[in-house]
This record gives sequence, C-alpha cells and structure tokens, in this order.
Amino acid sequence: MTVGTSVALLRGINVGGANRLPMKVLTSIAGSLGWQDVRTYLASGNLLFRSQGQPKALSEALHAAIAQDTGLDVRVLVLPGQVLLEALSGCPWTPEDDRHVHLFFLFAPANPNTDRIAAIQAADEELVIAGEVAYLHAPSGIGRSKLAAQLPNLLGCDATARNLRTVRSLAEMLAE
Repeated sequence: MTVGTSVALLRGINVGGANRLPMKVLTSIAGSLGWQDVRTYLASGNLLFRSQGQPKALSEALHAAIAQDTGLDVRVLVLPGQVLLEALSGCPWTPEDDRHVHLFFLFAPANPNTDRIAAIQAADEELVIAGEVAYLHAPSGIGRSKLAAQLPNLLGCDATARNLRTVRSLAEMLAE
C-alpha cells in the first residue's frame, strides 16, 4: 500500500477553455476524499496530496469524484512521488529551455507506431520511451512539433504530458 505524497496528473483540463476545473474546486474534491496536504501547481491539473492506497484506486476515486461533483469525465493518473522523481532523474537531456522537453506519463504500456513516428519526427527531435514515460525533446519548440501534437495517439496508449519545467517544479514541491 502506498503511503506518502502522491501526484495526480489530470489529462486535458483547462486547455483552450475546455473542461474547466478551477483548482480550488479540485482541491476541495480531493479533500472530500480524505486526502491531506492537498496542493495544486498551475491550473492544468497537477495535484500533490498525502493519502493511503494504491495509485490505481486513488486515480479511480478522484476520477469518480470529479465526475460526480462537476460532470467532467477526465483521465486521472496518480503516481507515488518517488515515481515522478525517478521520471525526472531519467530524463535523457539537459536542454537549454525546459519547455522544449515534455514527459508523457503513460496510463498503460506503450505500443508505439514507430513507422508513423519516424515519418513525422523532425530531424532535430528525439523521442525516448522508458517504462511508463515517453520523453520528447523538440529544440525547435513543442508548439511547432508535429510529433508532439500527435504523440499521444501514436504511443498506442493514453498519456498526459508535462514539460520539464513543470516536472521540476512538482519535484521541488515534493521536497518541501
């Protein structure tokens, strides 16, 4: 059983005005589940909390509570804090700009479409899939990357992405 600080990553909230979920509401929902020391980072669905339970059960509980309280059906991935720290330490690059590296946290094992990935990957982009994380380095900018835009569909499983800057900030919050 996992005991300690965990990170919940919500997929696709507050993006382009869709799936609006104020962080104050998210914090309240998590508190209603009995989770303690609930904190959010940014408005894009990053939640730190302390609780007991297996990550899958915690994910399902938050998903159900959000749906019940707000009507939103959003994917939730709960990771023990240590898993997030390992993902950060496993990043294969030290970029000049942390926004040019994204970590795609996988909801299931990847089954990537390597032919399609190779066809749209820019010459300066690098992709590494390691366990439950896919790392994408796009030095010309994630916003310009065709691969970044399509990667969740090409991994063969659902994923939620965070840039390296956000993952570093979450790691700092875990250390507090």
